[in-house]
Amino acid sequence: MNIGAKIKRLRTFRGKTQRGFGEEVGFSKSAADVRVNQYESGRMAPKADVRQKMAEILSVDVEALSDIDLSSPIETVHALYQLEDDCGMKLEYKDGKTSLVFDNDYSKSRTLVSLLNMWCDKKAKSDENYEDWKLNIGSNVEKYYNQKREELSSLYAPLLSEIRKDELLKTVSDLTETIRRMIEAGISVLPTATKEAVGFTFKISELLNSENRDFALFLNEFNYIKNRGIVCEDEYLYLNGMVTITYWIGIPSLSVVCTDINNLNEYLRSEDKSDFAKDEFESSFKSSLMTQNNSLEDEIKFYS
Repeated sequence: MNIGAKIKRLRTFRGKTQRGFGEEVGFSKSAADVRVNQYESGRMAPKADVRQKMAEILSVDVEALSDIDLSSPIETVHALYQLEDDCGMKLEYKDGKTSLVFDNDYSKSRTLVSLLNMWCDKKAKSDENYEDWKLNIGSNVEKYYNQKREELSSLYAPLLSEIRKDELLKTVSDLTETIRRMIEAGISVLPTATKEAVGFTFKISELLNSENRDFALFLNEFNYIKNRGIVCEDEYLYLNGMVTITYWIGIPSLSVVCTDINNLNEYLRSEDKSDFAKDEFESSFKSSLMTQNNSLEDEIKFYS
């Protein structure tokens, strides 16, 4: 569907006439219906500012009025090629059905998969707002994440305000031990290390169900590092029916923390809970901590 057809479909869906819609966009009464007709027939393409205004009036994401046209199978296939190259999409043919498959853990497709997961769950509810929700999926998802961000901020603000200076994390090993205490308190933490940053992923529901002081210490350190000029961001995703938040910190040397926490998670998942296995893990974990006495402040200075 080309952009003209999209404008017409959305205008009709909102119950607007060409003249009325054109006047809302800002065209004169004498030219309003003519201009809209030119756009819908494909004789003219709206400029970026006009498209933005149309999206606002129609209450849709501006991306809903994009130039992408998948009206032919060949165009659609070429678009899927890009998803294969950029997002690791795979084709599967099974039981008479052809499916497009995305890996939830593939870093380049996580945001797309998050949107697809939310779309799938919303469609399953089949409520009367479904069509409207689809047209505003970008802004609706952002509002949902902002709501979770506000809930998290409101819950932990009191704990953050109570943190004393002598409680601040001083060494890399302090960060590792803080995260370990969170995991032992029942909070899932999934570490990720890249060449540019490290990330620590939490389930929002777990953070909201318990005011964990160690998470407050972690969050305080994250905010401190960010305020020092290190590239840091919080990434909200919706995967497997749950909202997660990943705190990305632009200090790649903290990958040692990720290694230790991944080893901890692996040990906790292990079926071998013998005294020997425990002693072996604790010895290895303690040895690793002894190599992490470098100052967090020095790491911040090096990467800032």
